Amino acid sequence: MQQASNLTKEQQYQKVLRYRWIVYGILVLCYFFVFLHRMAVGVIKTELIDEFAMTPVGFATLGSMYFYAYALMQIPTGILADTLGARITVTVGSVITALGSILFGLAPGVGLAYAGRLLVGLGVSVTFISITKIQTMWFKEKEFGTMTGLTSLIGNTGGIVAQTPLALLVAAFTWRTTFVGFGIISLIIALLCIIFVRNKPQDMNLPSIAEIEGREEVSVTQEKVSVKEGLKGVLSNRRVIAPFLFLMLYSAVFLTFAGTWGVSYVRDVYGLQTIEASQYMLYMMLAQAAANISIGVVSDKIKSRKKPLIVLGALGSAAWIAITIGGKLPLPLFAVLLVVFSFSITCLAMAWSIGKEVCNPRYSGMAVSVVNTGGFVGAAVGPAVFGALLKEGSGIAIYQSAMIFLAALCLAGYISSLFAKETHCRNIYYDDVKNRE
Repeated sequence: MQQASNLTKEQQYQKVLRYRWIVYGILVLCYFFVFLHRMAVGVIKTELIDEFAMTPVGFATLGSMYFYAYALMQIPTGILADTLGARITVTVGSVITALGSILFGLAPGVGLAYAGRLLVGLGVSVTFISITKIQTMWFKEKEFGTMTGLTSLIGNTGGIVAQTPLALLVAAFTWRTTFVGFGIISLIIALLCIIFVRNKPQDMNLPSIAEIEGREEVSVTQEKVSVKEGLKGVLSNRRVIAPFLFLMLYSAVFLTFAGTWGVSYVRDVYGLQTIEASQYMLYMMLAQAAANISIGVVSDKIKSRKKPLIVLGALGSAAWIAITIGGKLPLPLFAVLLVVFSFSITCLAMAWSIGKEVCNPRYSGMAVSVVNTGGFVGAAVGPAVFGALLKEGSGIAIYQSAMIFLAALCLAGYISSLFAKETHCRNIYYDDVKNRE
């Protein structure tokens, strides 16, 4: 490989623009498995309950172990991404994910199954924040929304695989063999990460993305990151509150249903078998995946984060309330409303972007991690509360109170979006500082 010092400036620019896709590609492959693990337990509910003699609350707790770990790790992950960098952070995280997945697959009892899911949650929790850090270092400011959408698209492909394809895979190889296999793949990803990933172009003696864009170099990489100063700045920024709340409430609805209870709901209410019921969760993941890339492109094009957030939030809230009020809807109408809601869930990318763009760019990892914590607090608590609200009976009567709970979260999330700050797709932190002076 030709040394960077022997390249012309233009050749160095082109090398940055090519090599960034290798860095991004490895990390986003890891993110594929983040979603796969996140959504997987709903499909294997019957196998887990039969094997470990679990109650509905016990099953919900098993699903939530991933989210508890993920939520607890968000702020530490932001610190790690801003200090150690994405390369080491994701490498270690992938090894922990591998150990957790293998432990889960081999667990002889429910205690070790809980431990395995907890380790998986710890391991995968570092991936998304590290990707946003890589996007900040390797991609242009105007590309951030598009790249976040692409990241979500690829991640949701993992969620798609975790529905009907996973059900078929488990039927062919058993759930234990499948999760051990996922662990082995995570070890391979860790190896790729340590070999090929670099935190920023300067680590390869290449020009920064700011230099390529022809803009002033912000001291994102030139100053030592102060963890205390960074956390204080992010946590005291009132403009982080709205995207935090929106992500917490809206994520709780989607992940509770699509990731934990949705297959059971469709099976119990409509009398379908597990593989058939999982297809409706597949529709949700496909709708989200299809919309993910477009939301980033549209946002970057119209130079607005708040407008897509409000419009899609209203659409999704209306769809979910219709599902709740409608009871046992005709199956085709139920499927359409699920698709509409899942299409709207892509507005979560706007919450991440707003969180990053209202904070000091030196602490972009911490900013996204604080906002993302909200999403996984909701995802951890939501399934357990949903399970606790289930009632004795049959069909829709079992789920009525639990579905009303999700509808209330959805409406509250939409209200919070109205208070989000419009950034016009650029970092406004220094503008705010100047305005206060």
